[in-house]
Amino acid sequence: PTVTGEFEWSKTVQGHILGAFFWGYLGSQVLGGYLASRFGGKRVILACVLGSSLLTLASPVAARTNAYLLAGLRVAVGFLQGATFPAMHTMWSVWGPPLELSVLTGVTYAGAQIGNVFVLPLSGFLCQYGFDGGWPSIFYILGLIGVLWCALWMYMVSDKPMNHPRISEAEKQYITKAVEESIGKHTGKVSVMES
Repeated sequence: PTVTGEFEWSKTVQGHILGAFFWGYLGSQVLGGYLASRFGGKRVILACVLGSSLLTLASPVAARTNAYLLAGLRVAVGFLQGATFPAMHTMWSVWGPPLELSVLTGVTYAGAQIGNVFVLPLSGFLCQYGFDGGWPSIFYILGLIGVLWCALWMYMVSDKPMNHPRISEAEKQYITKAVEESIGKHTGKVSVMES
């Protein structure tokens, strides 16, 4: 059966919209790490997730206005999201004791994939049964979840262990000492010719 939708976009336009996120994502990897080292990973991740959540909330309006407005918005969402993993690495560099760092970064990357496991079936359900024509409810609900996540992030996360109000002094000392010892082992200068 033929399925008709709200939009009559050519395959080319559909491809531009679907690929737009990745063009933005590609453009912010190095910048995300730089900004996180300068301003702190907590702030960079907060700004990126909050910004991309707000743009996600605006996606249905953009789509109903102009296909290329939606594509531009998706580039911006990708740009913001692309900075999050480098910013997270900046945070792990001060939070991750060397013996735990592999597990911590693994959990970070797995979390992104686990999110897809839940979001993709939810999106199918919302597309079929959601409000405002189905598909827009995906953007509204996920955008709202992102905004709520930001509130939790602000409350739960600190850039450095010593600034965290809810972990014990012993844990702060353990993390700080382990990270400092690890950094001390790796501060020797290495010639470009040796590497």
